[in-house]
Amino acid sequence: MFVIRNMAIKQKLMLIIMATCTGALLLASIVQLLFERREYRKETVRSMSCYAEMIGDNCKAALAFEDARDAQETLTSLRTESSIVFACVYTKEGKVLAHYQHPDITDEISPPVCKKESYKFDNNYFNLFKQIKDNGEIISTVYIRLNLYKMKAMLWLKAGTIALIVLMCSLIAYLVSSKLQSIISGPILDLAEVAKAVSEKKNYSVRALKRSNDEVGLLIDAFNEMLEQIQQRDLALVDAKDQLEIRVEHRTAELTTTNEQLTKEIGERKKAEEALRESENKYRTLLENLPQRIFSKDRNSIYVSCNENFARDLGIRVEEFKGKTDYDFFPKELAEKYRGDDKRIMEAGTTEDIEEKYIRNGQEMIVQTVKTPIKDEQDNIVGVLGIFWDITNLKHAEAELKAAQEKLIETARRAGMAEVAADVLHNVGNVLNSINVSTTVIREKVTNSELANLEKVANIINEHTDDLGTFLTEDPQGKHIPVYLTEVSKYLTDEQTDIIAKLKVLTENVQHIKDIVSMQQSYAKVSGVEVHTSLSKLAEDAIQINSAGLQRHGVRLIREFEEIGEAEIDRQKALQILVNLISNAKYALSGSNREEKLLTIRIYKHCEDRFRIEVADNGVGISEENLAKIFNYGFTTKKDGHGVGLHSSALAAKEIGGTLTVYSEGLEQGATFMLELPFKPVEVMR
Repeated sequence: MFVIRNMAIKQKLMLIIMATCTGALLLASIVQLLFERREYRKETVRSMSCYAEMIGDNCKAALAFEDARDAQETLTSLRTESSIVFACVYTKEGKVLAHYQHPDITDEISPPVCKKESYKFDNNYFNLFKQIKDNGEIISTVYIRLNLYKMKAMLWLKAGTIALIVLMCSLIAYLVSSKLQSIISGPILDLAEVAKAVSEKKNYSVRALKRSNDEVGLLIDAFNEMLEQIQQRDLALVDAKDQLEIRVEHRTAELTTTNEQLTKEIGERKKAEEALRESENKYRTLLENLPQRIFSKDRNSIYVSCNENFARDLGIRVEEFKGKTDYDFFPKELAEKYRGDDKRIMEAGTTEDIEEKYIRNGQEMIVQTVKTPIKDEQDNIVGVLGIFWDITNLKHAEAELKAAQEKLIETARRAGMAEVAADVLHNVGNVLNSINVSTTVIREKVTNSELANLEKVANIINEHTDDLGTFLTEDPQGKHIPVYLTEVSKYLTDEQTDIIAKLKVLTENVQHIKDIVSMQQSYAKVSGVEVHTSLSKLAEDAIQINSAGLQRHGVRLIREFEEIGEAEIDRQKALQILVNLISNAKYALSGSNREEKLLTIRIYKHCEDRFRIEVADNGVGISEENLAKIFNYGFTTKKDGHGVGLHSSALAAKEIGGTLTVYSEGLEQGATFMLELPFKPVEVMR
């Protein structure tokens, strides 16, 4: 401090300016490096968690069947990510199902012991354990080890760049301060020379030269006035002091206001830049994580961009994709068809939904493609945007459904189950309607997707790369881009979730139909034969056939099954009766005004050699006059009924040695149908 205190004012000013600038730059650089390091780590955790979830989702089938080979093939796809040196898939018991080691790693790496979901950064590697869940149940754990050399190299590069910037800024500050310090030090030095001359020579005729109107200029004026009116120095000094304080206060207020405005402008600019980076990251993340394949072409059908899924199908990287054509990836005939579709869409200016063939990894599959023209700001068509997804399994499922329906009708005809077949087909029809609605909704969502507008936004951003910050903060059109990208990202994420949910429902409906068909076939094989039958299983099969209708009408089902073993009965006829009784109860409940619609099915032993199955509802009930004729041929209370169901059910019960009766206390009091059958077949009088 002693050395600084005795330095010339010129040197002090330069030292203060240099120390302030360099200190501020170093502090900002350290904060920036720490922030970059934190962000790199957060991005590493997020990206590796996504990788782990993708591996887990792709290995669900392999985990279900403990197919190590399939899981190994899934892990092999990680070779495209050079930083991932090791990965492992564990079963839910913690056993290693499959592991992957990057080909460049020569030393053998042993799979670690399976741990709970966690992650850890050490000196050179990032380790992640990610639990994979299905319907809330942990089915697997995925382990990934990532080499951090890229992150470290990037941080060292940034540190070197920042050090170079600090050095350059310090040099510039030195050069500027050496020039600007004279503005302050020059007048002060001149004044000091004049004061020294006055003090030594007592010559009050000399005057200090005034160069500016700032505080130094005022001081010079005061000093000159003091020399002129030495006898009034006390009064002049007080007045000068008062004037100086007022001016300093005003100047301080002005500087404070200017500083606040500058701080506000800097904050707004930082927010705009951060919003832009966030919007760009959301757009890229959304584009890369959509399960659909997305691409864009120019007017000459030359590829401009694509997402990671499409590039992976074609076996190249995204950055190598630009400038390619369909002839580079597909057979000539298929490439010409794609180019013809593009030309037709651009000429017509309309969106098309196309079902076409597609080759992935040498295998042909069927895809659903939505192509829409891309327009510039002048509404001129400049290319085509395409989105497609695999519908091969859906097509196979439709073919299986058609075959299953035909087989179901033939089985019902051969087995003589007219009522059961009608209910089964009605149930299958309801499921097919649900499949058709889900397919239509998915197609409409993809057709009307906002992805077409994202390409236009990307083109606008690319056009203003040089002045992107100014464009986004000052241009009226640019100000809307971050908000629009945020809303589109949220909309497309919700859209993706909705489509995945509908595809899941679609798969469940297909499986439902398969189960019904399989069950119907098993009953048809034993038609007219008494076999040992589980009564609870018989009731559950009848419920399954009517399940779609019960769900649609909001019926709550109550099961009261006693453990009474098996009965030797004609299973096909018993099923026919139960299906008809449950179907009738469903319609009786749908016509009721009750808030809670209850259907109760009871199975119990009635006497030593007989059992009962009751189907009770709290629906519209049966009037007293209708109870006596409810089983008559042709009698029905339904608007579209034919009066055959209960009559045929009563006859079927009699044919297998049982009875079918009904009880009801009246309208809106519900009804109970009781099927009583023997445990073993008895001879029936014909």
